[in-house]
Amino acid sequence: TTQVPELNINLQLDRFRAQKLKERNKCDTKGKRAVFGQAFQQLNKRSPTMFRIATNKRAWNTVFAGEGAQDVGGPYREALAVMCEELQSPMLPLFVLCPNGREQIGGNRDKWVPRPSATRPLHLAMFQFLGKLMG
Repeated sequence: TTQVPELNINLQLDRFRAQKLKERNKCDTKGKRAVFGQAFQQLNKRSPTMFRIATNKRAWNTVFAGEGAQDVGGPYREALAVMCEELQSPMLPLFVLCPNGREQIGGNRDKWVPRPSATRPLHLAMFQFLGKLMG
């Protein structure tokens, strides 16, 4: 069954902080600067049931620091899109480009696979959080 989430949960995200990380070609090894890392820090301790929502519903309100957006759906979708982009990039320590992508041979060059060395407790908790987001 789907559970109605408490929409009084405000996810505070600083996209400027994440953009600085991206511009410097850095990896968010501590899970605090990327948008995914910021969401992880604020939402990971919550019950997985909060993420089980009905179609066209939101699990939280997104508040972008320094931006005047009102979340009636757009900032929520934007936050999820940015998290997906970060997961498929060197910004996070969780995934690496597949061998075909790294070597520029064969098909499926744009695919990302779990990083074999991502075994620290923080990495495992971030993988678990990703699973919560996915449902």
